[in-house]
Amino acid sequence: FLLSLVAYHIYQKKCREKKYIVMCFIAFVFSGLSKAIGVVLPVFLLVLDYVLYNRRGWKPVVEKIPFFIVSLILGVVAYIAQQSVGATEQSPFTSILERIIVGLYGLSFYFGKMIIPVGLSCFYPYPSDILSLLPSIIIFLVALSLALFLMKLYISIYIKKLMLGLLFFIITIFPVLQFVPIGVSIVADRFFYLPSVGIFFIVGNVIKGASERVFAQLKVVKYVIVPMFIGMVLVLSVLSWQRAKVWESSYTLFTDTIEKYPNVAFLYNNLGIEYRNSGEFNKENYYYRKAIELNPSGIDPYVNLADMFIRKGEIDSAIYYYESVLAIDSSQVIAYYNLGIINVQEGRFDDACSSWKKAMLLSPDEELASKITHCLTITMEMMEFLKKGI
Repeated sequence: FLLSLVAYHIYQKKCREKKYIVMCFIAFVFSGLSKAIGVVLPVFLLVLDYVLYNRRGWKPVVEKIPFFIVSLILGVVAYIAQQSVGATEQSPFTSILERIIVGLYGLSFYFGKMIIPVGLSCFYPYPSDILSLLPSIIIFLVALSLALFLMKLYISIYIKKLMLGLLFFIITIFPVLQFVPIGVSIVADRFFYLPSVGIFFIVGNVIKGASERVFAQLKVVKYVIVPMFIGMVLVLSVLSWQRAKVWESSYTLFTDTIEKYPNVAFLYNNLGIEYRNSGEFNKENYYYRKAIELNPSGIDPYVNLADMFIRKGEIDSAIYYYESVLAIDSSQVIAYYNLGIINVQEGRFDDACSSWKKAMLLSPDEELASKITHCLTITMEMMEFLKKGI
């Protein structure tokens, strides 16, 4: 993304060689393929044309048509991919007003974490009450208004650069503000990585302007500001080092997140899976049950408990949990499939065939359908052989 901007700047300001616009386009495509947020780059290129390069009219827009075509394709593909896994249907807030509140909260959250990066988490759930977001939004809007007023008052000479930084931030953050809800998390730390470039661009120009106009003749720059920034770098380095420890393993990551958000069911299910991998049945059992306690309608913990009891040889318990899955959602193919396997192992061939036939009616994916067909064929052949033997 940034390489594409650099190539475009060279093309516009230093030379008009086509290789640079080609480089800009190729870098943009790679950016969009690696991260969907890259699709907003053509919009910011138009901002650069208007604000920085004083290019008006339709010519800059026409030049960006190939960029916008790629953006549209990549954006649609990304949305369909999210939609296919149900990620676009998981927000509890659906009205336009609620989405606006969520978007404004996202802005306040990202600015707050940029200034005071504590309480970080790999997951931030939606609140149960949307009104609880309003205090953060109000504080953010007041602080933003004050900051913009002071910048205009003291460093208006840099207004063009400040506008560029602000527009970069707005354009790159807009797609992830959950106006179009995606995923179960209201915000995510990673969403702010690219937009923060615009904010730090503003911060750099503010410091430059303040140094030239206010502190030009003072030693405060040398003896106060420079040591202050060195101290900030050291503090942030320590915080980063401590935060990295949380990502040491899935155990530490999910445990840290559960400490911050103890009422999120799927976190306990994920931690149970980690204990399954290490063979710790008691802890695995505890975390699956905790997930069910928090969200009795969640499918995954029931399936995982059934799998755990199969590994322990407690078949009746496994059947109970698979039947619990079907009581919640009778379209769960994997439950019918595994019940069929259990019934074959227990010698209940008719029940096994019944389960697999139900599974086939639910249109499983190609791989699972092939497995079910194979199991059904073998079992029916076995039943026919046993009948002939009798």
